[in-house]
Amino acid sequence: MIRALEVIETTGRKFSAQAVPVPVYDTLVLGLTTDRPALYARIDQRVDQMVESGLEAEVRRVLQNTAPSAQALKAIGYKEWLPYFAGQATLAETVGLIKKNSRHYAKRQLTYFRHQLPTHWLDMIADPEGGLAQAQALVANWLD
Repeated sequence: MIRALEVIETTGRKFSAQAVPVPVYDTLVLGLTTDRPALYARIDQRVDQMVESGLEAEVRRVLQNTAPSAQALKAIGYKEWLPYFAGQATLAETVGLIKKNSRHYAKRQLTYFRHQLPTHWLDMIADPEGGLAQAQALVANWLD
């Protein structure tokens, strides 16, 4: 609401009457999506695989070679380990927090693409063959 009022004050025209920006480049944006429960289950599964594959040791090595304030340790999947290493969180709490933060990040990505870019959404989990065929058709059409 505030943004709409600012636009009216600045331009003298209704917010809804503003010209729609024309993209500078001709692009084709394909986004992969699936229903939220399936997406979250896959994120949780991926975090479990990362932990089983040595994520804790990887973070410990990074921490040994950098300062705790290093940018690398601010990434999801890394920053959650610092309280664990300090004895302030359990392993289960740490892994749960990585999963939660990863799910929140995925949601923010979907929101960004839905509101910022004209995206063709493909569900490669529910319908892999149909999604692939749709992607190929979109690319072929865009190339023509």
